[in-house]
Amino acid sequence: MFPDSEARIIEGDKVYSFGDVAGGNHPEFFEDFDVAYTVLNLSLAIHTGVALERVGIESGPSIYIEGGFSKNDVYTKLLASMYPSSRVALTNLNEATAFGAALLAKSAIEQKTPADIGDTFDIETKQISPITLKGLSEYADEFLKRIKM
Repeated sequence: MFPDSEARIIEGDKVYSFGDVAGGNHPEFFEDFDVAYTVLNLSLAIHTGVALERVGIESGPSIYIEGGFSKNDVYTKLLASMYPSSRVALTNLNEATAFGAALLAKSAIEQKTPADIGDTFDIETKQISPITLKGLSEYADEFLKRIKM
């Protein structure tokens, strides 16, 4: 997502490179698994937000999470919290890429748009409720200031 930005972890005024962490020098918050796991997921949610915004999606439209990330409660709640005006939902699709390919093939064969054949299948969804996290947008803003876009 950010090819010109070096991978690193910042804790306070200390910066840890990938090499530092691989060599055993790591931030204090790594000592608490829950905190480290949440920080990692927050980073992933911010990256996802940048990807969504780069393709023109901002707060408002529905966001569907499929595959492995749909099993990550922390990530899904963080993403829903970053987009409180959007419906963030999980789907029951196990193979979303294969489903999309099949949908396009069926559309081509029938010479219809994917929207035209939407009533030929059902996708179950489960909405994710956002949680209130004080300072979330400020954290994301600071995170984005420290990378090269």
